[in-house]
Amino acid sequence: MIVTGAVLAIERANIDTDQIIPARHLTRLDDSGMGEHCFEGLPDGARLLASQPNARVLVTGENFGCGSSREHAAWALVQRGFRAVIAPSFARIFEENAYNNGLVPIKLPQAVVDALAQAERIEVDVTREVLHADGGEAIPFALDPLRKAFILGGGYLPFLAGKIAAVRAWEAADRGPGMQSWRILDYSLDYRVFGYLIAISLGTALLFGLAPARRLSKLDVNAMLKDGGRGASGG
Repeated sequence: MIVTGAVLAIERANIDTDQIIPARHLTRLDDSGMGEHCFEGLPDGARLLASQPNARVLVTGENFGCGSSREHAAWALVQRGFRAVIAPSFARIFEENAYNNGLVPIKLPQAVVDALAQAERIEVDVTREVLHADGGEAIPFALDPLRKAFILGGGYLPFLAGKIAAVRAWEAADRGPGMQSWRILDYSLDYRVFGYLIAISLGTALLFGLAPARRLSKLDVNAMLKDGGRGASGG
């Protein structure tokens, strides 16, 4: 997979999600129309976008996408035409949202990012994890191995959709003798999920059930000690 195009450089650190897409535009439940409001909350954002209207690669400062965890920020960037963002670091949830929406989040040292901000065009080879600025030497980068598959699949939901046929084939296959009694478990993604649910239920019971009981028992014991043990027998 190759991402190539013009570069928009916004050399500012800590650009937050409200600058990428202001909260007043979060009333939609999908990504339609988000691109027209991209960087509307950033001072001179409209001028910066107009300077590179066809940019596909964004080069920016550290901690990009901080603030609110809104997925709309990734939606706005993708809808505006960006396919890769290069920065020294990203806010964790923004980085997750980028992977899930097919936006390539590339982390590189500050000095390299500063040099890339001067480029006119960048070519990103997602498969090989290298990029070239203005036809120059290869610059390697690293993506999360699993989430890289999301990007290559067009995003997390398209990636999952591509697994539907395999899941249905698995469900239709003969699971072997003795498995019919466990049929109800076939609909969990993994038997471990069942175990996790049991563990969570037990943990909740311990937290909200047994803990108050312990506190009451301690109070009862204290009362018994004060009245010489008469509280235990009621007399």
